[in-house]
Amino acid sequence: TSLLENEKLSKNGVAEVKKILKEISSLFLNEKAQQNFELALNLKKTDPAQSLQKLLEAQTSEPDNFKIIAEISKQKISKKECKSTIPTLETSIAINPWDEGLSLAMAQAYFCEGEAEKASLLISKNIETKRKNTKKEWLQIDFLNRLKNKDLVKSKELLKELKERDPSNPQ
Repeated sequence: TSLLENEKLSKNGVAEVKKILKEISSLFLNEKAQQNFELALNLKKTDPAQSLQKLLEAQTSEPDNFKIIAEISKQKISKKECKSTIPTLETSIAINPWDEGLSLAMAQAYFCEGEAEKASLLISKNIETKRKNTKKEWLQIDFLNRLKNKDLVKSKELLKELKERDPSNPQ
């Protein structure tokens, strides 16, 4: 059980804790770390190796910044270094189970490692996200997971929704 369940906080108390965790877990306390993070995002497509290096530099200054952790994980997953991301993501999610960026990276890492059940659990918890900027990513991982599990009916539905959501990029 989580700390919040043990404390039996009111709904408002839980909402307040979520808000505070969201703010402090992605806040940059060190200007150099923030510069490295932003540079890494800019380098991601043109120089992925340098991008990851800048993220690792940022993480040395701010090891508990979940924005940095999620981005490092995404970049490692894109390089198929999925297994190495799982322990850090699990630890981070245990601290802040509401961070959608961490949950998305965790679902992607599980899928990449062939842990379909774990990926499905995270997907089902988060697929109804209200955040517009990650909805497409959740739909994509759900589509891939269902396709891998041969759920063709739901896969077709998800593919249709993805095409409608982004007609200019029907990958």
